[in-house]
Amino acid sequence: MELSRWLLAEARHENNEQVIWLRGELDLSAVVGLEALIAAQRARMVVLELGGVSFCDVVGLAALVAAQQRLERRRQALVFRGVPERLSRLANLLDVSLFDCPDFPAHWTLAGERSPRPRSRRFSRSVDS
Repeated sequence: MELSRWLLAEARHENNEQVIWLRGELDLSAVVGLEALIAAQRARMVVLELGGVSFCDVVGLAALVAAQQRLERRRQALVFRGVPERLSRLANLLDVSLFDCPDFPAHWTLAGERSPRPRSRRFSRSVDS
């Protein structure tokens, strides 16, 4: 499915998870389509495979933060797989801990364990406003 002229997505249900593969550029032109695709998911865990993302700007990163927060409020998890080094460095430069291990409430996990995750309040406040 085409999310923008430069970003393609393929979604498939696998083992109680919805996996979404992205290929192309995640920027302003793709944000609305990506947000709609992620918001439409009903699986308890949504996995976003980012290995095919060749470019992501600050707007794309902010969209990923907002999508994760939105799903978290719905008691769903958005986790990331195959994060390109460039995207990881951008998140680190902006002090965004988006790609760390998720911190789910105990009743969301199968094992009932929690993993500590520092959060970047500075960036998440700017996304929510």
